[in-house]
Amino acid sequence: LNLPAATTSLIFWTSNPNGTMDERTSNDTLEVDVCPGLAGVYTVGHPTADFPTLGEALDALKDCGVSGPVVFEILPGTYTGGIKINEVAGASAANTIVFDGLDPSAVTLTHNATGDDSTATIALDGADYITFRNMTIESTGSGTAYGVLLTDAANYNNIEDNIITVPIVTSGGNIVGVLASASYTTSIG
Repeated sequence: LNLPAATTSLIFWTSNPNGTMDERTSNDTLEVDVCPGLAGVYTVGHPTADFPTLGEALDALKDCGVSGPVVFEILPGTYTGGIKINEVAGASAANTIVFDGLDPSAVTLTHNATGDDSTATIALDGADYITFRNMTIESTGSGTAYGVLLTDAANYNNIEDNIITVPIVTSGGNIVGVLASASYTTSIG
């Protein structure tokens, strides 16, 4: 069975089990959404793009994993909200994942860190083989705020050719541009 590149719903059902009428039909149907791993180049950030929002691209990555190298070309604009990526099924040295803004002055990822579960603009939490490049990564939090957080053995990741901005605080803040930490909620390595 060759499935299309998009998510496909498969529906399975029974009828006349064991050659007799089924008296309990409430458990006869199973619906499963199946999607093949992502592979190739996808555009993100416009209604006519492969993924109209960055959130939709991240959901597809989480739900489908990858079956080959993937490049998400982020179209010009400002994208608000923190990004957290956990381990991605299929990611490897051969099946890398790249988020490419193409121009750091045209693409901005911005996030106002508000607490332990939302401290980083980009958090790679156990995710491997991911690259963010050619964009501005901005954290506007004033207490604890990270531009990029690598945690839970997030390995083989690249942060290249970006502009990373964090606020300047004179006291009481834990503000870091790029942090590698054993914990998602603290800056202690």
